Amino acid sequence: MHEQEWSEVVATTTPEYLKGAADATIKEHPVFAKLEQKRRILFNQAGTELRWQVKFALPDVEPYTGGAIAYAPSDKHRQLSIDWRGYALPDMMSEKEKLMNRGNQALIDRYARVFPDMEQAMRDLFAMELYVDGTTY
Repeated sequence: MHEQEWSEVVATTTPEYLKGAADATIKEHPVFAKLEQKRRILFNQAGTELRWQVKFALPDVEPYTGGAIAYAPSDKHRQLSIDWRGYALPDMMSEKEKLMNRGNQALIDRYARVFPDMEQAMRDLFAMELYVDGTTY
């Protein structure tokens, strides 16, 4: 496409927009859900660190113009490691609060919501901080 033609197209044509907004902040987080679906998230792991191998390159391709080929080993793998990091979720409910929050007076059964809310809070945090290194919050 000609340079002038391209600028004219940009100046005179509008992109297509979709109305409304997709809310990716509630319920299922797309990246986290995909990782979980592909079983890339592991729970209850042990050891002092995690190590894995990464293939980061391919062998170099060179033009062949005849004659002898100089073969050399390629360096295309690295071993990476990371120590474990964690989060604490210090929510709690005392036995007294549990007894007070029951029966007809309990507008919301808080005791039944403690663990599901903690799980949702962790899922939300993980989805928002997927690439944080764990040294700061």
